Amino acid sequence: EAASQMAEQATAAREEVDKLREAFEKYDTAVEKLKQCKKGTQEWRDALKEVNTVVANLIREFPNLAGSLEISRDQSGQIVIKNAEEVMQEAE
Repeated sequence: EAASQMAEQATAAREEVDKLREAFEKYDTAVEKLKQCKKGTQEWRDALKEVNTVVANLIREFPNLAGSLEISRDQSGQIVIKNAEEVMQEAE
């Protein structure tokens, strides 16, 4: 039974890392989309909102990471995660 519990815990940990990876991939995708938009356009504003929403959702879904993430807001209002790759590598 102890082995079964350990296997379940390992599976749960893997699933959590996979969810985190997906969340960071959403962030990267949203940032890339924003970079492709002309600043000031409606498309750009929508993309900016999406980036910030993805960051907020990531923090809400993984509150234990909030203290590890280096988050700031740039001049355009974009919430930036400066150390996303580093945090992801630590989680794996």
